[in-house]
Amino acid sequence: MKLKLAATAAALAVTLTACGGGGRPSQDDVAGAIKDQVGGSSSALSDKVIDCIAKKVVDSDLSDKTLNKLVDNDKGSSDELSDVTEVITKATTSCASE
Repeated sequence: MKLKLAATAAALAVTLTACGGGGRPSQDDVAGAIKDQVGGSSSALSDKVIDCIAKKVVDSDLSDKTLNKLVDNDKGSSDELSDVTEVITKATTSCASE
């Protein structure tokens, strides 16, 4: 019974996070969003570089709300877009040189 309750609680947590109702998106969520948004030009960025960028983006001071918009491919306000662009540009430069 306890195992079933724990499994139900874990599934509920994943569902709520996937709906954007949770807190900060995971590094995997951000990496997936970057891969989706880069599209056909992803060959220029290896999975290792994208994972590095995602880690730096998640570790940045961008708000949870802004990161969730990134994951949901919602451009947000011009200020949010500017902030995301700045963080991703710095992360890309840093990760590409590693």
